[in-house]
Amino acid sequence: MKLSREKILRLSHLILDRLNKDEEVEYFADPQEIRQEIVKMISDEMKSDEAIDVLVRRKIESQKRTIVEGSDEWDVSGSRSCAAPGLRWPRPSSSRPRSS
Repeated sequence: MKLSREKILRLSHLILDRLNKDEEVEYFADPQEIRQEIVKMISDEMKSDEAIDVLVRRKIESQKRTIVEGSDEWDVSGSRSCAAPGLRWPRPSSSRPRSS
């Protein structure tokens, strides 16, 4: 899922507000610096997710037969492609939700 710059900024404000309300959290940097670091972390994580998604899509598309995006087989193939430690496939927003 892609987030707009505005949504990332909104999330950073919400996270910083939560940190300010938590009595167990103490920080010594300027709140603006902390918020900027939160924005950077969220942006970096989204870039990683996008890079993984590109790699997984390439691997799925290289299969001999066509796998329909959003199908159960697409999800399984994507999950298997990320079987390496530390990788997780960000489920595309266009995929259908799982039924419980």
